[in-house]
Amino acid sequence: MFFKKLLLYSIIVISVFTASCIDTPNTFYKKTSVFKPFLSNKIFLQHTAGLSSSIVQSPDNKQLAFSNRDKVLKIYSIKNKELLYSKQLTGKHTFIKYINSGKHLIIASGKIIFLLNTVNFSIIKSKSFTSKITGLASSTHYITLNLDQKEILILSYNDFNEIERLMIPSVKQMIILNTQEKQSILVIDQVRTIFFYQFDKKNKTFLLRKLFRNHFYLNSSKEKKLIALYNANLLKIVFISTENFAIYSQKYYPFYWKEFLLNNSLSTLFYIQKNKLFAQNINSKKPSFVFSSDKDINISNLNLTSMEKTLGILLKKENEKDGFIALGKIKWGKTKTPDALELIFSLNKTNISIQEQIDKANPGDTIHLGRGIYTGTLKLKSNIIIKGKGKSETILINSKNKSNIYAENVTNVKIENCSLYNFQGNKNCGIQVKNSKIKINNTRIFNMPLTAIEASGKKTHVIINNLSISNSGTGIFLHSGAQMLIENSQIFNIVNNGISIWDKAILNITDSSIIKCSKNGLNVVNGSVLKAKKIKIDGCKNIGISSIFNSKIYLSSSDVSLNSGGGILSFNSKIVLINCNILKNTEFGLMLKMYSKADITKSGILGNNGNGLVVLKSRLNASGLKIENNLVNGLVLLNKVSILLKNSSMNSNKEYGIFSSHNSEANFENCRISYNTKGGLFSIGKSRTVIKYSSFINNQKDGLVLLNKSWVKISKSRISSNKRHGLLLQNQSLTDIAGSFINNNKRNGVIFYDSTGGLFNNTILYNNQKGIHTRDKSAIVLKQSGIYKNRIFGLQNKSSNRILVISSVFWKNNTGIYKDINASKVISHNCLFWKNKNNFYGQKKGPLFQETDPKLINLFIPKNSILRKNEIGPRLTTKAFTN
Repeated sequence: MFFKKLLLYSIIVISVFTASCIDTPNTFYKKTSVFKPFLSNKIFLQHTAGLSSSIVQSPDNKQLAFSNRDKVLKIYSIKNKELLYSKQLTGKHTFIKYINSGKHLIIASGKIIFLLNTVNFSIIKSKSFTSKITGLASSTHYITLNLDQKEILILSYNDFNEIERLMIPSVKQMIILNTQEKQSILVIDQVRTIFFYQFDKKNKTFLLRKLFRNHFYLNSSKEKKLIALYNANLLKIVFISTENFAIYSQKYYPFYWKEFLLNNSLSTLFYIQKNKLFAQNINSKKPSFVFSSDKDINISNLNLTSMEKTLGILLKKENEKDGFIALGKIKWGKTKTPDALELIFSLNKTNISIQEQIDKANPGDTIHLGRGIYTGTLKLKSNIIIKGKGKSETILINSKNKSNIYAENVTNVKIENCSLYNFQGNKNCGIQVKNSKIKINNTRIFNMPLTAIEASGKKTHVIINNLSISNSGTGIFLHSGAQMLIENSQIFNIVNNGISIWDKAILNITDSSIIKCSKNGLNVVNGSVLKAKKIKIDGCKNIGISSIFNSKIYLSSSDVSLNSGGGILSFNSKIVLINCNILKNTEFGLMLKMYSKADITKSGILGNNGNGLVVLKSRLNASGLKIENNLVNGLVLLNKVSILLKNSSMNSNKEYGIFSSHNSEANFENCRISYNTKGGLFSIGKSRTVIKYSSFINNQKDGLVLLNKSWVKISKSRISSNKRHGLLLQNQSLTDIAGSFINNNKRNGVIFYDSTGGLFNNTILYNNQKGIHTRDKSAIVLKQSGIYKNRIFGLQNKSSNRILVISSVFWKNNTGIYKDINASKVISHNCLFWKNKNNFYGQKKGPLFQETDPKLINLFIPKNSILRKNEIGPRLTTKAFTN
């Protein structure tokens, strides 16, 4: 069977160059003595988006089958140009081969192989594997598979049973070829080394007979009895017999080329050199020039298909993935070199162009476009419908620096069921709309260097449904007051921004996705408005959604994820989020800057690789917000921020749950701040924080830290089970704590360094060191509080300022109150000291004074206080007594 596999490892587009209702056709040839172009319908070609692996023509010349970028198998009739069969495949690696005169097709896709009857299109047999299939070849009775680049497996056509398995763990196989049914197999690996395996009938196994290194390009005869290898290093072709794998002949070429193609008898060689196609009889010395493309187009990827006389050529721009396939029929002369090549430019012949049909159309008319390629710029007029056969069937191509479709001052226009494609990299956009009302439905736009759709003007209103935009400069550019509604659409692989909204434009977008843009997914600028619901912004290299200069974003039930620059950025804008997830973005999740305002409800900022939520000189009001598992801080407040968070959580962030700085003001109500690595709250630089009904629990260091004149007011909250201190204040910071529990912290409950605090009606218990610790110039008032079961001290004073304790209870602490020798007085009124192991002392070995001593009572005994069941009463050093 003729070796027909088209080696297309780059993504291409199978097409021809014009179609029905055609304008003057674009041609890619130069007339020469041996090349005589003319139009013909003898060979069928069909456009499809992005050929991914294979295209084969049936041996009986009746069908053409291929798989495209979307992993869809399509089979067309060559005779009447109709789609016969379509099937969604699985897996990235798809291989197809015809057998039995075109009545059966083998398909290997992902990890599944099946045999398709191409007469009634029923699946005769199928078989799945645990490993993916990376190669496929066939002979008269057998199928050879390359599984997961580790082994070669031979199956029988009849029952798909395994005949033989060949393990080759040392190389990664790329191409496999049966040379004589199952008697021998040829393998070429990733480093272009060719291995020949021959079947040993006696031992029933394959043996490595011969290998060739640096033979870069491979082809074979139909019967696979001869194989040609082109060595790019030695600039020669070596012909090898597969019967004994001996060198049959070799021919030297004094110039380098990397692609070649041989006809069935191996007598004629085709090759590409410097963007030109040549044909040469292997016995002659001088090649014949056959074909040259336009200077902007490259020729690549040759393939002989059916009956040795059909030639495939891939034409594409340099460094671009997509291109066109032109199939032509070679007419052989006596010398077996081609004397004509027919390129097919059209499937249907019509003498009137699309533009002429638009100009002649009456209001309410529908212009139907059949299958094929249409060229030129279309200027629309009001009250018409342009309807294609389908996105993969009808293609509109523009080869000039103008838009494919242009609409200005028109209304009630509809475009549907077609694709728009830029042909030669011209600086144009797909659809340009000015002050018009237009609907776009079931349409694909791709490869537009500037913009897929541009809409401008206050009178512009564009309605879009089921739109696909890819491989373009900017997906959609909406500006100058234009309005647009988008539903059920996808924008992906964009060079700049997915959608840009400028100058008071308005975009409503629903049930859509914007993926893999090189800049921003959505860019909202200068008073524009974005209203989005159920959208996905994913994988952009800059910001997922950017809103600047007094713009507005209303986002609901949407995901913004995996963007390299950050999730959402608001600069001097307003943003409203409801039921949204901002997750796994690289630099930050959500950032509010320079007088932005945000309202957030029931949303998550999760797993971002930087800070979760950053608020800079802005205002935030949020409820039901989860800020969790971010790799830096959960919530960052900088420079005169004002926020209110209710019913929210800042959990499991790698640094602080909340970081507040530079005069920020924050209010937290019914919030949970827990399991953060560096601590729950870090406040510095005169920041003010109000906390109600909230909890700081199980943070890996401190629950709360206040530095440099920061202030926190805590009421009816819980600070517990933090790995260091519950609350730490330094450098003239201030706290008011009321009605709260401070318990089970691994070190101190509350610690003051040169700071001030009022603690009212609190319960401070089970802390592993001290309930309250003061030092330096700290001053506190403790009132109506319970200090219970702290492991060392209930209250320790090392401060030079007095400590006032009023109406409080010290119960079962190791020591009720401890005053350091050099510290100032601790004055208590109406307190109860009960069952503390040590009560009120300076040093363990200081003199013991009786309670009846009048000097001691006046200076140190708590006034109106009760000392009950303590193991030791007041114990003071002489120095303490004389203070």
